[in-house]
Amino acid sequence: MNSNFLLIAVLVLILISSFAFILQTEFPKTMCEDNFSATVSRVIDGDTIVVNECAEHLRLALVNTPEVNQAGYQEAKDYTSSLCNVGSKIKINQDSGQPHDYYGRIVAEIYCQNKNLNAELVTNNLAVIETQYCSRSEFATESWAWNNGCKNALE
Repeated sequence: MNSNFLLIAVLVLILISSFAFILQTEFPKTMCEDNFSATVSRVIDGDTIVVNECAEHLRLALVNTPEVNQAGYQEAKDYTSSLCNVGSKIKINQDSGQPHDYYGRIVAEIYCQNKNLNAELVTNNLAVIETQYCSRSEFATESWAWNNGCKNALE
């Protein structure tokens, strides 16, 4: 009888610990690719956004805003935050030429409030074009990229 009780107790403990493990495990979100819409959950900086629907962060194609502790960082982040409010729906067009960056982020052209965020940051002098990616990006010939660095990089 003691052996049956011990066996049942062990099985119950195994079941409880398995259930606890499942509850603590974060399951990956649905992979996002190509053209899709998503809801902003966080703006990390001027050129990186987190959305609810994707496991990966979003990184603006061809655009580079200042990093933390660099001049212009807060202005770029605030601009992105005001155009792409937390909770708002945005449209993402993943760059077919460079779909992910070194860190696994989705590289994309992002539309917030029907405005191209990549273009808005560049034309408002809050970001620069990263010309080393012009030869790979499908967006290099769009006017905002072409006229602000990709033309010279590709000629």
